[in-house]
Amino acid sequence: VEFLTKLPADSDLSGNDISHFELRESDVDILEKLTDFRVGAMATPTCNAQATKKDMDIVGNNYQFCVISNSAFDTLYNTTRTKAKATPGSAWMVPMILTTASLAVLVFFAGLYVISKRSSNEYEKGVGSGGRRRISSPPASQGYLPDDVRQDADLVQRRIPLNDLVRGRLIGKGGYGTIHLARWIKNDTDNRVRPKFVSDCPAEIRYIALECLSHDPAARPTANELYESLVALNFAADRKQARVSRASKSEAERVHL
Repeated sequence: VEFLTKLPADSDLSGNDISHFELRESDVDILEKLTDFRVGAMATPTCNAQATKKDMDIVGNNYQFCVISNSAFDTLYNTTRTKAKATPGSAWMVPMILTTASLAVLVFFAGLYVISKRSSNEYEKGVGSGGRRRISSPPASQGYLPDDVRQDADLVQRRIPLNDLVRGRLIGKGGYGTIHLARWIKNDTDNRVRPKFVSDCPAEIRYIALECLSHDPAARPTANELYESLVALNFAADRKQARVSRASKSEAERVHL
């Protein structure tokens, strides 16, 4: 039996079948201070190896009890005090877990608030003289981005069609896009700027010059083709000059005869 420290001074335990008690050492004084103690027939106790018999005088009557040390009593009967000693951290683990969970929830919502605030500030930032301006974003179903430069009125009129760009090597990437080296092919004029040839320019020379000045790269002769054309033109000119020389020589001989 584990007696309460504030046990009533008049304890009436009659009418039960208690035959003997095993007391803790700390409860001996509590029983000896009782002013009234009534129990039924108590047999002579048989104490275990950890307890000792002790005669006690309670309200003028002599009783025999088995007295056991506090530590042995707690270990033997596995009282709440023993459980508390076996798990000393159980008293503060629950508050610590609750505190940790509360801090985690606070950090989570604080992070969401900071991210939301930063996104709102970036969307509201303007470039006008006012420094900041409110941008009303249309419904999200339209896929509209408030800071999308593709919708800038000043840039739309200067936009280059993708068909006029020839994409080259990759020079950078990151985020949601890539950067390529590109060439812009633009036809400024179409048959408006033409070379002016003198009247005595040979037709072959005019043809080769017009081919070299063509706006279509595929129509321009390669260096090898241009070289072969010039060699052939030179050879034809030499042959023509040779024929003219022979004709002049024959005419001179005929006149001499």
